[in-house]
Amino acid sequence: PLQTMPKCDWCRAEGARQRCSKCQACWFCDRACAKRAWRFHKVYCTDDPALKRHVATEMALERVLAKRPRTYVPDDARCYICLDGGDVLRGCACRGPSAGFAHVDCLAEMAA
Repeated sequence: PLQTMPKCDWCRAEGARQRCSKCQACWFCDRACAKRAWRFHKVYCTDDPALKRHVATEMALERVLAKRPRTYVPDDARCYICLDGGDVLRGCACRGPSAGFAHVDCLAEMAA
């Protein structure tokens, strides 16, 4: 069977060549990606073999969940385009929990 190159756990690019030296569970393109990912990765990073199996399972679950649309919208969410509240949708959350909310009309207007 063909073996695919691992994807970088930060930027998701294929061909990651650097593994986390502590947990050996995460792959990164280079030191820059590993450094950017550290504040998130350190929560799961461990060198305990029993915890490594648990962490690998949790990380796989997170990857599956990350592909699903994020439907939770806090009551005080504001559109990043017009800065008004109201009936906003959750878009991309790659910049944190408060990013990515927008009105459908605002998105349509931007796309036109």
